[in-house]
Formats: sequence, structure tokens, C-alpha cells
Amino acid sequence: MSEYYAVVRSGSEDSLQHYGVLGMRWGIRHDRRVKAAKAMYKTNRKAIKRDKSLSKDQKRKKIAASREQWMKERVASANRLYSKHDKATNERIARMSSRKTFAQASLLGSYGALKYNDSRAHGVKRFRSALRAGNANARDRASGWNLSEEEYWQNYNARKVKKPWKKPKK
Repeated sequence: MSEYYAVVRSGSEDSLQHYGVLGMRWGIRHDRRVKAAKAMYKTNRKAIKRDKSLSKDQKRKKIAASREQWMKERVASANRLYSKHDKATNERIARMSSRKTFAQASLLGSYGALKYNDSRAHGVKRFRSALRAGNANARDRASGWNLSEEEYWQNYNARKVKKPWKKPKK
């Protein structure tokens, strides 16, 4: 992921200061409800696996139900945290594994990965979604790095409104 650095001039010396990781949300903790749901899932899974009275199918169903509760809490947390995105996009991202998330972000960039998941959540095919993601990432890199703060936020707000899967109203 990209990191933000800034050259700060104080008097006659320049210094390089670190401003965080792209996409990082400052001041927001991980949701405690999600942590509690994950801990509950892990303890339930261990208890279910140890239970000798259940068949394999019953164990699988109980573990899947417990995991689904954890996933519901993750999706609800994502909807609270990232309210500017669609709920379908948030659900897709929240249900992805961390390995897949990392692979997407490294291949497509963080903005491109968001656009890919946004398109896929709304039924666009994989190839077309990847093309949109690549184009979005290229535009983001080309336009967003040498802009003033005001221009950056104007571009950001313009991108936020555009939904490529929706047909324009006549």
C-alpha cells in the first residue's frame, strides 16, 4: 500500500515526515463487537469439534451458523464505518479473507481494489471489473499525487458520486 510522506521545511533544513498509510482511518478502533463475535466463534468451534454426540454434518452446520453470526457482525461494522459505500460493497469486502484483500491491494492498488469489489458486488463480470479497477487506479495515480488539497477533495467527491454499473436516467 502507498504511504504518505511530506517534506517539511523548518528554517534552512528539510525533514521527511510520515503521514500514515493510504486508507488508514485515524482515531477509529477495531470494533469490539466484532472481536467478541470472533472470540465466541472460536470457542464455539472448539466446543463443537470436541462434542462426541454430534455427527460430522451436524458439526459442520453448527460451525457454519456460528461463523455466520461473526460475519454478520463484521458486515454491520463495515456498514457503520464505511457508510459512504454501498452495503453490497461493504459486505463483499468484509467477507473477504485477509490474503485476498492484500493480493487485490498489491495488484490493483487500494483504490483499484475498492472499485473492483464495487463492480463485482453489483454483478459486473470479473474481466470488466478488473479493467475498471486498473483504469481507476491509473487515473488515481496520475491525477492525485501532485494536486493541491482543494483539487484532491474535488476529485475525491466527484469519484464518490460516479457509479459505473448504474445507467444514467433519461
